Amino acid sequence: MRLLARVREASPYPVGDSLRSAHPLVRAAKNGLANTSPDERELVSPRSVDAGDVLCILVGKNSVPCAPRSIDALLKAIERVGGRIEFDGDRWRRRTVVSFAGEKASTIRLRERYNQRPNDEPRPKTSIQRWAFS
Repeated sequence: MRLLARVREASPYPVGDSLRSAHPLVRAAKNGLANTSPDERELVSPRSVDAGDVLCILVGKNSVPCAPRSIDALLKAIERVGGRIEFDGDRWRRRTVVSFAGEKASTIRLRERYNQRPNDEPRPKTSIQRWAFS
């Protein structure tokens, strides 16, 4: 109950104009974002640089300066109220998990939408079973 009260009483944690004393995970992600090439959708991710414990971030090159500042503010706010940032999953499905009092509460990822183009090809007909409940 005390943890819940701390979360409710927490003031907003603003996103700064520059990244100062960054969270260690944010520092690693920032380096990974700066040193990677965009994919076919023009998005970058630190995952393509290191398969270790890295934050799940997928943004356009123009968002690279802002993304670490945003996720840094979020991680610091979580830790300020007693939360922990952990990782689970295997090498290919690594997830950033937020836990409070030893319980997994949520996962975190920062994704930017990209310019999706309409697909003019007709969708293939599939045999989808419809479920009925009574």
